Amino acid sequence: IHKPLASTNSEWQQFEVDAWRDAVVAFDDDEDEDFELFLDDLDGDLEETPPPRDDAPRYLREAVEVCGADVALEGLTARERDVLEARYWSEAPRTQLDAANELDVSLTRVNNLERSARKKLERLLEERRSMEQTEAEPSDDDGLSDAAQRALAEGRLMLGVMERRVGYFYFRDELGLDETTLGRLLAHHGAVLSQRRDTLAEKGASLRRHLNLDENELKKLIRVQPTLLGHNATQLQRKIEWLRQACELEHARELGQACLRCPPL
Repeated sequence: IHKPLASTNSEWQQFEVDAWRDAVVAFDDDEDEDFELFLDDLDGDLEETPPPRDDAPRYLREAVEVCGADVALEGLTARERDVLEARYWSEAPRTQLDAANELDVSLTRVNNLERSARKKLERLLEERRSMEQTEAEPSDDDGLSDAAQRALAEGRLMLGVMERRVGYFYFRDELGLDETTLGRLLAHHGAVLSQRRDTLAEKGASLRRHLNLDENELKKLIRVQPTLLGHNATQLQRKIEWLRQACELEHARELGQACLRCPPL
C-alpha cells in the first residue's frame, strides 16, 4: 500500500516531517541495538582467560603465573594457541593425538606446534625474569621521577611486546641475521620485515615442511633469499609443488637440496 501524494504544500511538508521522524527513530533503534552488541562483545573481550589445568607442563603454568594467560598466549600463532587450549584447557587430560583429531591436522604437526609454543613461552619467561632482575638492581633510573620511571618501564615492556610481534625480530632472533644484513634487507625488501613475526614463522615452517629442510638449512636458505617470505604460505606451497612436478622429483628433500644449491630457484 503506497501513501498517496499530498495534494497541498502543507500536507506535503507534514509528510516529509513525518517520514524523517520515522527514519530517525528507526536509525536510533538500530544504533542502540548495535551499541548493545558492541558492549556484549567488549564484556567478552575483557574476561580474562583462566589458567590451564594443574597437570599442564611446568613451562606453561609458569608463563601463565608470571605473565597472565592472555599475555602469554598472545605471542603465539593461532594454531599454537589452538593446540595448547585443546590439550591443557579442556576439562579432562588430552593427548596430542586427541588434539590432532579435533583440529584435523597430523600428529607431527601438533607436536611441532607445541614445541614451537614451548620455545616462545620459555623465551617470554626469560625476558620477564631478566626485566625483573634489571629493575631490582640499583641503576641510574633511581634518580628519575616516578613518572619518568613508569615511562621507562612501559617503554621496556613495549619493546618486549614488539620483539614478540614484529617481523624484524624473527630475522634477528630466530634466523640470526646480523645488523648489516638486516639493514640491506630493510633497504631493498622492507615489506618482508614489516610482517608480523608469527606470520613469518608460519611461512618458515611451511618452507621447512614442504622442502624437507632441517632448522639450519632453513636459516641458510632464508638468509640468502629472504624474499621467499614475501609470498603467503599457500602461494609458497603451490610454487613448490609445481616446481617438484616440473623437475620430475619424487621427494621434497631433492627439491630442498636443489634450492639450497641455487636459492633464486
